[in-house]
Amino acid sequence: MSTLRSLAPFFDPQCVAVVGASRNPSKVGGSVLANLRSAVLATDAPIDVAVITVPAPDVMAALTDCARKGVAGAVVLSAGFRESTEAGRQREAELRQWLPTQRIRLIGPNCLGWIRPSRHLNLTFAPGMPEPGGIAFISHAGALAVAILDWARDRRMGFSFFASLGNQADLNESDLLEAAADDPETRVILTYLEGVAHGRRFFETLQTVAGRKPVVVLKAGQSAEGARAVSSHTGALAGSDATFAAAVRQAGAVRVSRVEELFDVGRALASQPLPRGRRLLVVTNGGGLGIVSADAARSAGMQVEPLPDTVQARLAAVLPSTASLANPVDLVGDADAARYSHALHALGQESGDALLVALTAQAATDSVGVARAVIGATRS
Repeated sequence: MSTLRSLAPFFDPQCVAVVGASRNPSKVGGSVLANLRSAVLATDAPIDVAVITVPAPDVMAALTDCARKGVAGAVVLSAGFRESTEAGRQREAELRQWLPTQRIRLIGPNCLGWIRPSRHLNLTFAPGMPEPGGIAFISHAGALAVAILDWARDRRMGFSFFASLGNQADLNESDLLEAAADDPETRVILTYLEGVAHGRRFFETLQTVAGRKPVVVLKAGQSAEGARAVSSHTGALAGSDATFAAAVRQAGAVRVSRVEELFDVGRALASQPLPRGRRLLVVTNGGGLGIVSADAARSAGMQVEPLPDTVQARLAAVLPSTASLANPVDLVGDADAARYSHALHALGQESGDALLVALTAQAATDSVGVARAVIGATRS
């Protein structure tokens, strides 16, 4: 059975119950109810997912009731487990020992929750509903996820699903990566990680998933100070950052260092066709811009190779003698829309696997005209 199929209660539930619901929207249970608009507190109907918002000491009793009723999935928003006191650590140890004996799957505890925008399903205490889209977001942090939801809403960024995993007593980042790989709504997978539950499984899963869909990773706890903060946040161990970086690189995923970069890269990958390979062709109207682009591409693992003589001959026929016919192709500063169009048509698709077109505007540059020329020459 695929991971996506086993997590079907989260991806496409028919009935959701809130345990610990409140009419007060300022309370967590009230926030979840407001997001759902309607919820089942006591019902004879089969329940797919239960959202647990009761105090931590009452969570096990609530989950036991859910398991007895045959609930397939649970989202435990309650905090007060291994990230807190010794009593909390004992509670989580009991939970982890109990879960493998049950059929119920669990997100959390100590998490923001789960959102599936295409099903209008928001099992969190964050207000609003993000737009549906092709980006899956998997996060270890709840508050950061709330900020990202606000940021994404302003930019109309759409998600296939949005998962805050918290302490990962059951489902972890590897489970969600596997599900995202099988999810037809997901084009790109973004992750914010503070550690990994099982290193070997994470690496093997990442390697498999990155071969099917782009995976972009933001890993916290790179410094000693950050690692200590990770431990106090969810009780996770940050591990060796150098080892993690090497594993991500070997697996074929992309690692970034800032939240802005995580979503910039994610949006680009979600909206653009993926390259066939690593050969990059750079076309610009500024030599310096081409050099910077080539350096950045090389550091990212792309190949910026010289163009074949046949291609350079085609370029020479349509470009001024001052242009550079190598790669990067420099159309020089006075390049207009027609020159960009002629050059792109002359290059042809055999010149590379991916194309980067850069423009630095001069006094007389018609930027919109150049953009239209690029679209016309590259649209297939």
